[in-house]
Amino acid sequence: MDTSSLMEQILSSDNLNRAYLQVVRNKGAEGVDGMKYTELKEHLAKNGEIIKEQLRTRKYKPQPVRRVEIPKPDGGIRNLGVPTVTDRFVQQAIAQVLTPIYEEQFHEHSYGFRPNRCAQQAILTALDMMNDGYDWIVDIDLEKFFDTVNHDKLMTLIGKTIKDGDVISIIRKFLVSGIMVDDEYKESVIGTPQGGNLSPLLANIMLNELDKEMEQRGLNFVRYADDCIIMVGSEMSAKRVMRNLTKFIEEKLGLKVNMTKSKVDRPNGLKYLGFGFFFDIRAHQYKAKPHAKSVEKFKARMKQLTCRSWGVSNAYKMQKLNELIRGWINYFKIGSMKHLCREMDKHIRYRLRMCIWKQWKTPQNKDKVLVLVEGKPDRSFYFRFLKDDVVIIKSCGGSQCIIELRAEIELKTKITAIVIKDSDFARVNGSLEANENVFYSDAHDYEMMCLKSAYLRQNLLYGYCLPYDEAIYDFVFEELKLLSYIKWYNYTNHSSYVLKNLPLSDLTHEEMMQFVNDIEFDRLGCFAYSAEEDTPAATFTDQVPQELKEIWRDDIMELQSEVCADLAEEMIGRELYCMVEGKVADEPAYIGRTYKDAPGVDGYIFIQTGEALMSGDFVKVKVTGAIDYDLIGEIADADEFTE
Repeated sequence: MDTSSLMEQILSSDNLNRAYLQVVRNKGAEGVDGMKYTELKEHLAKNGEIIKEQLRTRKYKPQPVRRVEIPKPDGGIRNLGVPTVTDRFVQQAIAQVLTPIYEEQFHEHSYGFRPNRCAQQAILTALDMMNDGYDWIVDIDLEKFFDTVNHDKLMTLIGKTIKDGDVISIIRKFLVSGIMVDDEYKESVIGTPQGGNLSPLLANIMLNELDKEMEQRGLNFVRYADDCIIMVGSEMSAKRVMRNLTKFIEEKLGLKVNMTKSKVDRPNGLKYLGFGFFFDIRAHQYKAKPHAKSVEKFKARMKQLTCRSWGVSNAYKMQKLNELIRGWINYFKIGSMKHLCREMDKHIRYRLRMCIWKQWKTPQNKDKVLVLVEGKPDRSFYFRFLKDDVVIIKSCGGSQCIIELRAEIELKTKITAIVIKDSDFARVNGSLEANENVFYSDAHDYEMMCLKSAYLRQNLLYGYCLPYDEAIYDFVFEELKLLSYIKWYNYTNHSSYVLKNLPLSDLTHEEMMQFVNDIEFDRLGCFAYSAEEDTPAATFTDQVPQELKEIWRDDIMELQSEVCADLAEEMIGRELYCMVEGKVADEPAYIGRTYKDAPGVDGYIFIQTGEALMSGDFVKVKVTGAIDYDLIGEIADADEFTE
């Protein structure tokens, strides 16, 4: 292909229009000039022809990229360079023309930043190689690849294919455009900014030389950008490949291999593109699954989106959570994660219920849950186990009455939930539009059995030679209450659980969670039960598995941590008397405790002051901030403290 006149293809109207649309779709932050992507259309309308002429005459001068530091999961820092919107537009136009040219040269096992290729394809290819017997892995990590690319080596590689001097000139200008770090200009002698539209293509051009070398050696490999793994048949071969490729990368390409992260390992010790690998004994083959670190990262993000104290509506939380779940599942769907999804689903549902409990607990939501029932006997039934400061129970008869009440209630914004019971549910459900604040259920069979059925009393109770008294009535009632909870759970979660699939212990745990949420203890400790010899509890059958006990314990302590965080936030602005325990090293701050903080158990209050305090001093501290279990404060009155 003739590549001596590519600039005119780059500047064609069709190519520039596609570049503009792509930049707008990508959105992104503004560069050093402060121009937003929404302003690009107007800017191009005024200056488009000038930009085209500057590119034709080699007078276009890219602006420096804005340095942005992104924390890595392992604790490091990833440097991103944010070009201006105009520069991103020009880079995108260049990339669109050069990509088809280089696609013919790139290796089939290169999957990163290429059209119609993705990380999942790389994982599936790697699995095929592992299951063909190449189950020793050479995992090569390139140290700060985008920051260490040698410009001369890269331009030499580009010059082998691209013969248009104008294109080569503008690419070089983008490489040496410089970096702005906190309003300070720094030259970009090496590297290609990670974040530019052209950088992924340039990275693949450089690393395609590595692909050629590995192909020449007959190696099985997959590469996604600078993440590369090689599959070989033995440990000895793997170590030899590691030595030889490291030498090639550092001597021929001028890049640096991070030997602390590079390793030779078996598939089950590998983390690649967020996936882990394991050998399925039953299938006699290697399979992929979400790596433990990927799962923890997902859980952490999910926890942020379902935080009790996040001041947004539950509907918005659900929206953001759905976006997170859909993205995560779509990425990892090729992996084996049926059991994981089941456990994650349970945990997500608990987190959402926690948010709802918190919302119902707030003062503005008191007395805002309305239960409509049919007649006084029904009201007596529900009043018995629904009586609470957030529940109002009203009786009404007939579907028309319910419809009228519903219309009236919707005008009163204080009502946030409606529960319709009995046979009227079946008659009016179809005529009532969906509403996130309305819950419809039918527990007709439970109340009738409990309150009105002589058969229950005579055959269930007397049949077991049990005298009918209030204690028996309460016992039966509690069992029916659990059945009602199950039906409620089924409806709200579109599930079909039965008693054998939903142990009563699960309901008990959920009741405990709601109790902890509602009470909001200042301090709470929780321990997993251990059976003690010769105790009645140790002889009980159907003991809860240890793993489940630990999960329940962690659930409660996770909830309590958020409760404590909420309580700590409420302390901001209050003044407390604190005892000084010691000084924070190299900081103008001291560690203190309030009257209710036990050593080794409760949190601290960090007192920020320039005053010289001694251990044992008592000072009045004004709380100014909170971090989890700990408070931050300052001396309320610098002259008021005792020794």
